[in-house]
Amino acid sequence: QDKMMPELRILGYRLSVLENLSCGLEVSQLCATFYMERPIGHFIFDLYLPAICIVFMSWINFWLSRDAGPERVGLGMTIVLTLTTLMANANANLPKTSYPKAIGVYLSVCFIFTFAGLVENLFAAMEKKKENPFSKKWKTKKMSTFSGLSNSMPFPIEEENTEIVDKLQSIENIEETKEFFLWPASIDKKSRIIFPFTFFLFNILYWAYCLSDLESLPQDMVRLRRAEATI
Repeated sequence: QDKMMPELRILGYRLSVLENLSCGLEVSQLCATFYMERPIGHFIFDLYLPAICIVFMSWINFWLSRDAGPERVGLGMTIVLTLTTLMANANANLPKTSYPKAIGVYLSVCFIFTFAGLVENLFAAMEKKKENPFSKKWKTKKMSTFSGLSNSMPFPIEEENTEIVDKLQSIENIEETKEFFLWPASIDKKSRIIFPFTFFLFNILYWAYCLSDLESLPQDMVRLRRAEATI
């Protein structure tokens, strides 16, 4: 065990006899099969937890103002490059295989989440350009204008102005109802729900599959104790 890679631990071995034909003669072969496991503690603290924290950091953009476009893009690109570096270090320290590794799949999905958070900034900027003229700032400005007129004028506001104020208030109530009834109207607020829920669901499926897909050890395997495995 001391001469092996530290990330591998021997669980046991199994001996079997195979009968093969070689040059027309039956040859008996002794086959030794070793069963090893890769302790997951090292990977949890060095790869899984940093990847999860990086994905969480990519969601900060959803709470930033849409007016801060350059700051959001800069933060998103930094997070994507950080996760890319983490993936490169993980691949450098893991053995090369022809099949996808579980940790490689996990890091790839984390990269997709961070890249999707970066792309979300584009849709948020497009939504900002297509913003309804009856936005909150526009309505606040108009309402303050009408209130200023009402205070400065000695005569009462005309009925037409009163109707406009009522229409603005009704539009505001409709927008708030539309925003908070079942589904938010802003793409940032949608992302605050979709991204965490999807990532949480992925983690449940990922760990459930990894823990349930472990191959059962054969009954005739000779198990080694920890002291015997380290000799």
